[in-house]
Amino acid sequence: MFARAGALALGICLSSCAPAQPCVWITNQESGTVSVIDSATDRIVDTVQVGGNPAGIVVAQNGRDVYVTIPATKEVVHLDGIAHTILKRVALPSEPLGLDLDEAGHRLLVGEWFGNDVAVLDPIRLEVVTRIPVGQAPAGIAVAADGSTAWVANRDSSTVSMISLADYSILATIAVDAHPFGITLSPDGNQAWVAAVKANVVTVIDIDQRRVVRAIPVGRTPYVIAFSVDGDKAYVTNQHDNTVTAIDARTLTPLSTLEVGEYPEGIMAHPDGKRLYVANWMTNTVSVLATAPFAVATTLRTGNGSRSFGRFLGDTQRSCPKE
Repeated sequence: MFARAGALALGICLSSCAPAQPCVWITNQESGTVSVIDSATDRIVDTVQVGGNPAGIVVAQNGRDVYVTIPATKEVVHLDGIAHTILKRVALPSEPLGLDLDEAGHRLLVGEWFGNDVAVLDPIRLEVVTRIPVGQAPAGIAVAADGSTAWVANRDSSTVSMISLADYSILATIAVDAHPFGITLSPDGNQAWVAAVKANVVTVIDIDQRRVVRAIPVGRTPYVIAFSVDGDKAYVTNQHDNTVTAIDARTLTPLSTLEVGEYPEGIMAHPDGKRLYVANWMTNTVSVLATAPFAVATTLRTGNGSRSFGRFLGDTQRSCPKE
């Protein structure tokens, strides 16, 4: 009886305690598509036609909702992360690019590039709740895990805006290195890391002090930053070097550099802590990287102009549904 109960418990844990194997969603700007990769097999299982030039993306933690920006048509598209179908699309007054999802507050934040503001949308109805003026050409957006604040990289102002999500006020405007683009918050919530595309550095902001504490030299045209699951390392894509730089997130020093595809942009860590996914714009591929040792494990052919600027996989989704 006890052996049977133990076997039953083991069976339950094998199914429910298995590592998350989420879908990896890759926007292909030149193809007007989104590629869906099953991270359990690292194979493309679907291609979703969205039209236009999809660029920015955010995936809900559970993988059920996916949002894509299409700058050419000024649209935000809501995809069903299970059925891989379009649920709704809405046009905004200005070209959207970066976006992030406040899952605690049920809000979708979208940067309007030429509007110099952040639109706050209801994520189901895709209706604008309010707009928050920020700096010029808002690019990357990162929402704090507790939903209290949002951080916006303003490329043409070379600033970062800290926004209160309680009343949508600007709490701070912080000058950073030239042309910030991607912005990512450290897993412990203590720092904001910003890729400064013209300065070839990653600017590190202390969140409590609301000031820059370090500029870390990386490759040419750094674009997006991802953290390891344990927060010990950060990884940045360097567009014009076709590389990814690994950084010690504790000492804030570069560790090593790895060659990937041409013009790497989006990057994210898999929740298993063993892999990274990198979207390569010019080679129309995704590089799957092993974290230890730091190396290219495989390369997947996606659509034309792969970007995936944003959070492109959910970290609690148990499996990737297939069409």
